[in-house]
Amino acid sequence: FPYTTLFRSFSSIPSQGADRRRILDASWPACLHRQAKSSDNFWSKNTTASLTNNSRLGNALPHQKIILLAEDNLVNQKIATKHLDHLGYQYLIASDGEQAVKLLKEHRSQIGLVLMDCRMPVLDGIAATRIIRLRKDSIPIVALTANDTDDDKQLCFEAGMDSFLTKPLDKQKLAKIINRYML
Repeated sequence: FPYTTLFRSFSSIPSQGADRRRILDASWPACLHRQAKSSDNFWSKNTTASLTNNSRLGNALPHQKIILLAEDNLVNQKIATKHLDHLGYQYLIASDGEQAVKLLKEHRSQIGLVLMDCRMPVLDGIAATRIIRLRKDSIPIVALTANDTDDDKQLCFEAGMDSFLTKPLDKQKLAKIINRYML
């Protein structure tokens, strides 16, 4: 894979936050669609479902819940997180449905909304939503998908999702959904 050296160079950068993000933005290949692996270790928020936006939950405003973003595609993660950053929300990232279910269970009291990609490896968003609903959790779950058919919408709603957004994400539509469920 031609970007291996680029990835490894990030793990040795001591800076955090905006400086690190700026370096990534300047070097990020626009066509990158490779799934992150835990061995990449180039940007922890994409590979380990770590906390973002100051790297800890403690910085969230006491009244503001955080958002769980379940998305396996790095480009789609980047688009979503840029929108969430601009809108002023903190978030957790899971790169598959299994991680999303685990993170929700571990941080449920702090999470107020789940943005769930429908098609992910390990456990897809539909199955992850069914698991969350079987646990009697009524957290709002918003489907993220590139497929905008009535059948896809029906499948999402039958699984227990509350709303539906198509990719690529539109910042105004995302803001409207967040305001609907987070306020």
